[in-house]
Amino acid sequence: MFTIADIYNIAIQIEKNGEREYKKAALKSSLPELRELYTWMAEQEGLHADWFARIMLEKPEQSKSQQELNKMGREMLQKIIRESHFPVEEKELEEITDPIDAVNFAILQEKETIDLYQFISSLVEDNDVKADLQKIVIEEEGHITILDKMRHDIGGTQ
Repeated sequence: MFTIADIYNIAIQIEKNGEREYKKAALKSSLPELRELYTWMAEQEGLHADWFARIMLEKPEQSKSQQELNKMGREMLQKIIRESHFPVEEKELEEITDPIDAVNFAILQEKETIDLYQFISSLVEDNDVKADLQKIVIEEEGHITILDKMRHDIGGTQ
């Protein structure tokens, strides 16, 4: 089973993957509205990665051997997750040219992230970790609310 450090490292890598892909999409987008949306989403993902990293720093010290085992496990997990694609093919994200489609895509990504964090939480027994994951779920739900408003403002429906 995963250690607490593993869970936080998985979360950090998930957020970094999203940040990286949104940044790429922002750079390649020709529409200012999409660049703005993707840049905002990248910033949010980066803030989440930083938040998880800060939490890890607050955890109690471990023995040298436990730290080394955690490091090896973390590196393997990060490699696996880093090499996995953002839940959609990169080309597909970059080909979105309609602002409503872009907002719908971002909402879908937020919902998938929520589902993933809730699944991870169901596997964890540590109540502090569950609470931390729930905080990010609430953040992601807040993003959906903001994205829904954006979609409404540009003429899309729910």
